[in-house]
Amino acid sequence: MSILILVSRNIDASFRRAGRYISFAEGSSLLKAIQVSGYVPNAGVNPATGERIRMRTGEADSEIEIGGEWFPFLRYREGELTIRFTDDLDDPRNPIRNKIAAIAKTLNALITHDAGQEILRW
Repeated sequence: MSILILVSRNIDASFRRAGRYISFAEGSSLLKAIQVSGYVPNAGVNPATGERIRMRTGEADSEIEIGGEWFPFLRYREGELTIRFTDDLDDPRNPIRNKIAAIAKTLNALITHDAGQEILRW
């Protein structure tokens, strides 16, 4: 089972529903403004064959460039921005974590996860 990190305005710090959603237009405009791409193909290598695999991201998906490489980034889902948690996000110096924190601040949103009630203070 994987954990999703959520950037949300739909809850307050006490986890009460706030009824304030991030619109698709607002989320995608912000991601474009900070030079995050929603249109760069995902690429990977099949470990069994070595074949390079390319897939287009969906309209609600984004990727971020770090050090010349593209990484999956935030996805718009039901009024929130989400990303799958990885152990790398535990590191306060992680550039993806820091970009998520900057986006949450710009949106006046909280960062939490779907595995329990905890506000992440990034």
